[in-house]
Amino acid sequence: MILNQYTLSARDAESATVISKGLAERCVQNAVNFQADSQRIKRKKYSECKACFYFCRHKMAGAACSSRPCGLCGKSVDSGSTDVSRLCLDCGHKHKLCVVCGGDIELKVYRRKWDLPEPVETQACDLCQSFFSKASLTELPKPRNGLRMLCKSCASL
Repeated sequence: MILNQYTLSARDAESATVISKGLAERCVQNAVNFQADSQRIKRKKYSECKACFYFCRHKMAGAACSSRPCGLCGKSVDSGSTDVSRLCLDCGHKHKLCVVCGGDIELKVYRRKWDLPEPVETQACDLCQSFFSKASLTELPKPRNGLRMLCKSCASL
């Protein structure tokens, strides 16, 4: 694929320099905040590890409200973008794990006891899009209008 030429004026170069300088300053400030853990109370409230809290706050994601089941309990985790956390806040607090990446909240690599439950396998109902354990969904023998897996409420419709 051949792209159009990118013309660069003095104003474009000045603007790019200001943007890059601001990015570098934010990176340095984030590293200082990471080392000092200056927002520890807020970070623990959100159940995030230091790396995710200080460095992954402004990730690029699609602009679509999304949800995914929690990686442990299967409860629906909602987000205003396509960047959905791996765990629900309850599981994050209970197991001292980061909701964003699923790692230890204090970045301890060798914890003595992880004490994690077996993950609950879930699947979304094809009609209402809510998450349920696979055992509680009804699989239709002949798909209707593209629908195969339905929860008990939707299957009775």
